[in-house]
Amino acid sequence: MLISAGEFDNMYDAETGSGTIHQGNIVVNDGTTFTSSATAVTTESGIANEGTVVFYDGTNANKITGTGNTVIDGTVTNEAKIEQTEVSIKADKKLTTNADNVAANIVNAGTVTFTGGKNANTITGDTGRLEIAGEVENDANVTQKE
Repeated sequence: MLISAGEFDNMYDAETGSGTIHQGNIVVNDGTTFTSSATAVTTESGIANEGTVVFYDGTNANKITGTGNTVIDGTVTNEAKIEQTEVSIKADKKLTTNADNVAANIVNAGTVTFTGGKNANTITGDTGRLEIAGEVENDANVTQKE
């Protein structure tokens, strides 16, 4: 699935499964935005993101690669590798992940919860909160309010 221009908003209904996307891979071009529940997206090869991927809820099980940005705009659990320029968590939103699964600068205005692993990512955010819910080693600069 190629998202080459503009915005693609996937409206997912958890009760009916309406809006579920099953693809070999998803390509998000530079200057475009793909918005979805993380749970609604299943790929074989992952998401190649050069633009912006926005998850508003759910669990991400797809590898995300490229020079784009991943934005968390809800409560999202991540179970796959995210290799991006930036992962942004919006105010009052939450990302839960193993630190090993993120290779990106993290701009946190909400809450990031690491369940384990080694953080090698710069984490910034004047209003963000970093929570540790497992054994986590830090090998990067973290500047958070809490």
